[in-house]
Amino acid sequence: MNGNKSQPWNMSIGEFFRNAVKENSTGVFIEISGEKITYQECFDRSLQTAAMFRTFGITKGDRVALFLPNCPEFLYCWFGLSMIGGISVPLTLLTKRMRHFTFLITQRHQPS
Repeated sequence: MNGNKSQPWNMSIGEFFRNAVKENSTGVFIEISGEKITYQECFDRSLQTAAMFRTFGITKGDRVALFLPNCPEFLYCWFGLSMIGGISVPLTLLTKRMRHFTFLITQRHQPS
């Protein structure tokens, strides 16, 4: 693998998304329930979400559980976390074993 930063495999998801927005800012990124959201709108909302996570003290390498249905807000959280170096941990609403789900939620990573 060469070290060319412009190659997708050498970028974070946040960087890759930023480049996609530059190339297609007015294009429809997602359509859900009849609402069309452009690349630029999704990017702007993701930046706002990244700022929110920062106010909560989330920094590079922190894991954040995302317990959301299929909705645009999931994408804003996922992209927003990637923009600040956070790690998304998506949890499904279909979790049937609440004991396991509770264990996942209550565990905290203690940095060394």
